[in-house]
Amino acid sequence: EDLPIYARSNTLKAMKKQLSVFMPRQNIQWDSIRKEGNPTKAAEVNDVIKRVMKFEVRRQGVASQARRPVEFAEFINVLWIVRTSADYNEIDRYRLGSILTLQWHLIGRVDDMMKLQLNNLSFNPTHIFTLICQMRWSKNITEERESPRQLLVGSMDERLCVLLNLAVYIELCGNESNTNSTFLFGNGIHGERTVRKLLNIALESTQFKK
Repeated sequence: EDLPIYARSNTLKAMKKQLSVFMPRQNIQWDSIRKEGNPTKAAEVNDVIKRVMKFEVRRQGVASQARRPVEFAEFINVLWIVRTSADYNEIDRYRLGSILTLQWHLIGRVDDMMKLQLNNLSFNPTHIFTLICQMRWSKNITEERESPRQLLVGSMDERLCVLLNLAVYIELCGNESNTNSTFLFGNGIHGERTVRKLLNIALESTQFKK
């Protein structure tokens, strides 16, 4: 009758997966009689996880810590803070604005944006009012065919226009930030940490409204 108050089922699944990596007979089912195989595949382990999931449905387990999606109004609010707050210098303001609008446009991650290189962007002769972009460094891309060419299209809303934000950033910061780097937004290795710190400034601001 004990309640699972210390961990959620997803945490147990992650621990099970992490332990399974170190098992010599990783792909062999657990034999409870001979005590051979991979013990993380034992029926008892899966039964415990299923019981924990049942308690979670009843709201008797650990509360979920899952992140919720960002609302559109919140995203606009963050962009406004980035562009108006005195906590940002001029370069950080335009770089972060361009990163966020490009991430929103491509439905990507901060890491994906920081790994974009200058040669991943190109002119589109077919539709001269657009740019062509290819994400090649994304975490989920493992093959050439998983990196299709995507169109960057402008927006009538200047707050969200990826082309306008990118043009202003390159005009103001491009030469300075990319002198020793082939990455579009500067440091492609540890740059996401800087971006996250800058984002936290906006999210912790008294002007940010959830």
